[in-house]
Amino acid sequence: MDTKKTFDAVKIVRRIRDTHYEQLKDRTVKEQLAFYQSKSHALRNELKKKLQHYEDE
Repeated sequence: MDTKKTFDAVKIVRRIRDTHYEQLKDRTVKEQLAFYQSKSHALRNELKKKLQHYEDE
């Protein structure tokens, strides 16, 4: 079986991790927590919208 890798998951995760580190390195723990809570909230809202779209079909 010959499969061609179309993306590098490790590279993507490292890029995200490094970006978050740069954004958060000078912030307090409270500010870091707020950052991740905000990202989590946005993702949940996006997933709810997608789920609603499929349920409406």
